Amino acid sequence: MEVKHNPVIGFSIVDNDRRIIGPPGTTIDPVFHSKERALAAAERYGRREDVSETVEEYLEGIFNVVIWDEGDIMFDGRCAKRFIKACRRRGLRPDKRAAKAIDGSERSNKYSARRLLGNIDLNRSILLSEV
Repeated sequence: MEVKHNPVIGFSIVDNDRRIIGPPGTTIDPVFHSKERALAAAERYGRREDVSETVEEYLEGIFNVVIWDEGDIMFDGRCAKRFIKACRRRGLRPDKRAAKAIDGSERSNKYSARRLLGNIDLNRSILLSEV
């Protein structure tokens, strides 16, 4: 059996209850391209003392949130590019216009995984056909 392509897309910061720490007053689940950027974000959010650890966010984990649970994850530019590349390698069809608009130097978490995937139903069908 072929091993599915499941790279690390980025890193998130979690508290002691394993909840992702995002900007105060929002429900954003941010993912950063490095552990250092994730920890710097916690500092900006005023939540550095709440950080239990930084965790790797794998492609499959992001699929669990976006495709199966219908949530969303927000990427910085480098993570967004990694995500698109990994999705294509898995045979998915991300939104071409959204993918083309990614600025790899963007430091803020402005790229929605749901928006980047585009047609969620189509991509869900592709993933289901892998089984």
